[in-house]
Amino acid sequence: QLKLLLLISLKQELRGFLSLLVEDPHLLDGCRLVIRKYPYSWQGEQEEIIREIRSFCPHITAEEGELLPQIENCDVAIVSSSSAGLEAMLCGRPLIHLDIHDIIDLDPYGTKGCNAPVLRCSDAESFKTSLDFLKTLSDCDYTNLVKQQTEWARKVYAEPNPMGWAELLQQNRAA
Repeated sequence: QLKLLLLISLKQELRGFLSLLVEDPHLLDGCRLVIRKYPYSWQGEQEEIIREIRSFCPHITAEEGELLPQIENCDVAIVSSSSAGLEAMLCGRPLIHLDIHDIIDLDPYGTKGCNAPVLRCSDAESFKTSLDFLKTLSDCDYTNLVKQQTEWARKVYAEPNPMGWAELLQQNRAA
């Protein structure tokens, strides 16, 4: 079974994930889901939504606690707006981005000109396609995907390149 870690930051993301399960009740067949509960607010509402999710997927677990062990225990991390996905990529876990925002898209992995090698999903069908893709990857292809995502995440956390900044400033002055 593919071990999935859902990293939630906002209430509407958990509701959005529930809507994917309503769209396809068999979406998580062959997977084990852990939901990382958001630790800072809306605990009661999280519990309510997690109960609804369990009606589709009774074997899920919802956890609090340290992020790193949760990442280490998963095969794939899933995010909508959480920057914890960067941490998952840096730990060598493939990342799926779910476009399940309500009004404002807070995608930290997809700004204009961004070429993040993240699997992107906007509905149950594309999410299922991504899960099936990950389940069927050879060891070599899995390693290559993880390597691409890890290298991209390292660039996000990398020290600024002073020469790169100077070049950008010169280009802007010339324009």
